[in-house]
Amino acid sequence: PELTIPFMLCAILFALAVIPTTLSRAQSPAPLTNVKLDVMMLFRNSPVAAVGTILAGVLSGAWNNMAPVFGQQIGLSTAEIASIVVVAMAGGIAFQIPLGRISDRVDRRYVMVATGAIGVATAFAGVQFSGLGASIVFAVSFVVGGVVYPAYSLAVAHANDHAADADFIKVSSGLLILYGVGTMIGPLYAASLMD
Repeated sequence: PELTIPFMLCAILFALAVIPTTLSRAQSPAPLTNVKLDVMMLFRNSPVAAVGTILAGVLSGAWNNMAPVFGQQIGLSTAEIASIVVVAMAGGIAFQIPLGRISDRVDRRYVMVATGAIGVATAFAGVQFSGLGASIVFAVSFVVGGVVYPAYSLAVAHANDHAADADFIKVSSGLLILYGVGTMIGPLYAASLMD
């Protein structure tokens, strides 16, 4: 970190990554039509998706920001704290396809409720049994990450199921803003609960 060479190398790699796009002869996509944020339309379109997106943001924000604090409070080393974050992301990757496939066959609302219940139960169990060692915390992190990270995708898929084709951009951009609001609330709420 004290040397400038790694930073310069990253800048060079970033610049090289742009070259294929600049050399392409493909036409640029047409500019998007003017899209206006309509939060009430999101709730009318699918109240479950709107609330689910906010909750997904709350959960994701709480986990991403407070899991390291929790790891420190229960006495994990710096490497173990980094590992619980990585293990949670691995859980999100591992659960994403199965949850997506299940939600294509079963009402997405049921899948959202089931994943939420699994996440809550696992988190409570993790807090109760965290004193038994890092391996328990890793297992809990894997399952919690497996249900927290795909939650946003499930909510967006449910919203798009009920949206008109012309509204996909409006719905997706609005849900992304709701998700962002949730990620701001999550750490504050989680910190107060941890205190």
